[in-house]
Amino acid sequence: MAQTPLVTVFEVDLPQCRGCPFTDGVSSQVVLIKSYTPATTTWNAIASAMYNYIAPPAIVSVRFRQGLSSLKTTFDSKTDRMGLDLSTVFNCELVLNTAGLGASSKCMWQSEFDLIISFGTDPTVVPGDLFILRSSALNSLDELSHFAAEHQIKAEILAPTLHAPLGPITIKSNSEIDTCTTHLML
Repeated sequence: MAQTPLVTVFEVDLPQCRGCPFTDGVSSQVVLIKSYTPATTTWNAIASAMYNYIAPPAIVSVRFRQGLSSLKTTFDSKTDRMGLDLSTVFNCELVLNTAGLGASSKCMWQSEFDLIISFGTDPTVVPGDLFILRSSALNSLDELSHFAAEHQIKAEILAPTLHAPLGPITIKSNSEIDTCTTHLML
């Protein structure tokens, strides 16, 4: 008498991560491992494990730098820098929408977190404009993340941080001012 071979099928269901919550760049989801035996025609969960989705880098800020000839973009986690070495100068079109940045704008990774954008000829960008990263441009440093979602690749461009001390202004002068008198303002 011929024996029917015993066949067991295993299935691993990875949970979908659409809108799943991330904490510190990780979203942990339960994965079920199931077995199916044709003889019993049933699926049985035989194990479970945690699967970690890694969040893609998201823009924290895009700000004019001192001198107003460049922008600094900071991300919330380390990026793969598109596989480029730090300080390598490259065409900004590889990573972002260059509208308003001027012809031949150049980019450079200052660190895994920071991208420097140097304006090209005749830039028109101003604080309040929208900065848009290409959705397939960046991945997490370990390259385990999916590409960034739309809300992670757009940010408003901010004015530069002022480093000049602000303080009270004192004006000393005569109680009456005429056009012929020299006045000292301290």
